[in-house]
Amino acid sequence: MLREMSSDQFLEWIAFYQLEPWGMASLDWMLAHFKALYVNSQLKKGKKPYKVEKFLTMIDTKKSGKPAPMDEDEDW
Repeated sequence: MLREMSSDQFLEWIAFYQLEPWGMASLDWMLAHFKALYVNSQLKKGKKPYKVEKFLTMIDTKKSGKPAPMDEDEDW
């Protein structure tokens, strides 16, 4: 595909991806939203809800500094 694509077309695809990402990263965010929605709906009243970032699975927390996914042994 890249052999048949001009540099202008390739730049258009890059710009489009920045506006509307697709692929595994986008899927990870979508699933993290569903996980957070479910877990937060099961929390006891008065307990602080979890942020979506807590449920991301494809983050390298040591390099990016972003929040780590929720630990399995964490009480929720």
